[in-house]
Amino acid sequence: MTTPAAAYMKRSHYAAHIGKTPGYVTQLAAQGRVVFTADGRIVDVAKTDALIAATASPDKQPVADRHAAARQAAADLRDADDEVQRHLPPNEPDADGPVLGYDFQLDRAKQQHFVAKKAEVEFLKEAKELCPRGDVVASYADAGAALRAAVDAWAADMPPMLAGQTEAAIRQTLADEADRLLADIAARFNKLVSA
Repeated sequence: MTTPAAAYMKRSHYAAHIGKTPGYVTQLAAQGRVVFTADGRIVDVAKTDALIAATASPDKQPVADRHAAARQAAADLRDADDEVQRHLPPNEPDADGPVLGYDFQLDRAKQQHFVAKKAEVEFLKEAKELCPRGDVVASYADAGAALRAAVDAWAADMPPMLAGQTEAAIRQTLADEADRLLADIAARFNKLVSA
């Protein structure tokens, strides 16, 4: 339901009342189609509406009617929306789920956050500080398989190497083989980093 217009309005309020810009009201005033109060600053609404209607071009009436109908439809839609909003529950967290309603600013902030995160990821990829997850998983799988194969091979390779050696020599041989294995795994990971 629309509220009745005031008898007198400032130019900007009258512009909103007729659905136009304040510049349009200034243009009407320059054409002598606006009736002001004695001080020349306040619009007499009824007299101005009547003057505009009396001086309107008849060939533009269908356009004016279409605009008036569109304004009325928009006002009716706003009124219907207000009526629906009055009957909705308050915008509070629901016991079973998320907050009811739509928060534009929150969603916009989330979108900007993820756009910034995406840009950060792209930067880190270009700076070679971030690798695709699949490459990392494949490298760990490769290193794990290499470690397993090397340790399994020790069962066959080590006894002949260690036979007849002193305890100190056995310790040295085991340390050398462990160092060789760790160097091989490190080389596999370095290959991922340098790729």
